[in-house]
Amino acid sequence: MAARIAGGRDRVGSSQRVRRRLVLALGLAAVVVSPLIARAQPSPPASSDAPAPSAPATADPPRAPRPPAAMDEPDPDGSRPEEEQPRKPTPAMDEPDAPTPADERSDHPASEPKPEPASEAPEWTRRYERARQTLIRGDFAAAAVELFDLEKAATTSAGRAAAHALRSVADEWTARGLAFTQEPDLAPVPATPEPDRRSVDELVALYTTSAVYGIGSGVWLATITKPDSAAAVILPTIALTAGAVGTVLAVDTGPGFRYGVPQSIVSGAWIGFEHGLVWAIFNDMHRRPSRGGDATMVASTIMWSLSTVGAIGGGVLGSVLPTTPGRSAWVGSTALWTGTLGGLLTGAFGGDSSPPTTALAVAGVGLTAGTGLGMLTAGSVSPSISRVRLLDLSAVLGGLTTSGLYIAAAGDNAQGAGVAGAMALGIAAGLGAGWLATSKMAADPLRRPDPKKSEDEWARDRARGGFLARIRPMLVPSQGGGAMMGAGGTLD
Repeated sequence: MAARIAGGRDRVGSSQRVRRRLVLALGLAAVVVSPLIARAQPSPPASSDAPAPSAPATADPPRAPRPPAAMDEPDPDGSRPEEEQPRKPTPAMDEPDAPTPADERSDHPASEPKPEPASEAPEWTRRYERARQTLIRGDFAAAAVELFDLEKAATTSAGRAAAHALRSVADEWTARGLAFTQEPDLAPVPATPEPDRRSVDELVALYTTSAVYGIGSGVWLATITKPDSAAAVILPTIALTAGAVGTVLAVDTGPGFRYGVPQSIVSGAWIGFEHGLVWAIFNDMHRRPSRGGDATMVASTIMWSLSTVGAIGGGVLGSVLPTTPGRSAWVGSTALWTGTLGGLLTGAFGGDSSPPTTALAVAGVGLTAGTGLGMLTAGSVSPSISRVRLLDLSAVLGGLTTSGLYIAAAGDNAQGAGVAGAMALGIAAGLGAGWLATSKMAADPLRRPDPKKSEDEWARDRARGGFLARIRPMLVPSQGGGAMMGAGGTLD
């Protein structure tokens, strides 16, 4: 019996030891795993209605197991071992913890901002609108102060950003001294007038024309002097060319040419040459062989003389009348194409039986009439020199195209009257097409002297600075009788 009781007591003790060990194992697992689970799970959003979650329960630290012999032996007072006594539940394992305040929980940081309101207060909005109207009225300094206060008083991020943006604008405009004004109150800024001085383009054209004039002068001199050597022809030609170019260089020193004057000289020289060419050919056809004389010398003298007169006349008119390079070129083009069209149309309608002198005479008269027409219309048209050149190019291309097509179509049956008519038609068509194509090009306005100076003051300034005005005649008596004449001056 005692053996059975001892055996039963052993079985009961063994089962109790197993339960105790299971409880200890579960407690250890809860201690290790609970913090990991708490860190892995995101903390729920804070809510004013839901209670704060309780902190994870922690088990009591395990007590060291007693030796088996101590566990099996009864206590001295005859009671069961401590392990066999019914255990009281511990607060850490069986009773729920008291709720922890939200601001004391480790998973709820104390610095988390409170949710901001959805919009600003009505009073703040009214103050913001008043500050904005102040900025619109132009009182930037006052607006900056109001917006600074609004930025500090804002309760939403959107309100702070709006107040800060307008305050930055008000501060910037205040620092730069800006002000609002009505457009009619703005005084128009007068455009800086262009200087009344020749352009580089027209000066280059004048230098080129002066070089051609110098070469032509050498040829004309050769037809008169009849030199018997090449040096007698070349050296005077070089000297005359250098003299023509040097004259342009000397006149252009100091204030130099006024705007449009160089082109006036160029146009006058070419108009004179065209007149000389037409009338020299006309004179040669009417000249009787019995009269004798050198026809080449007569023709060259006519062309050189009219070219010289034209250059001088163009320079004088350009200096006296208000002009531009485009207006001066316009006069030259109207003279050229009026005379050309008149001569070609006369030859076309007169037929091959008509003497060519008639067409030449009409061309000469047309040149003169075209010069007057160009001077009358230059002010109203006032084209740029680029437009005039495009018109000339269009006329040349049109005349060559139509005359070439006529010759190609007629072949051996082509007649002079037909060629003249086709060329006149092409020139007229080219001028019309060029006029329409260049109608949108800007005009070339006049350039006046300094508006603060009168014309007399401007003339005196030019006289003081011009090279030719500083030349003085000199008469020096020579030893042994007589005198030497000359001129002296300074060159800038």
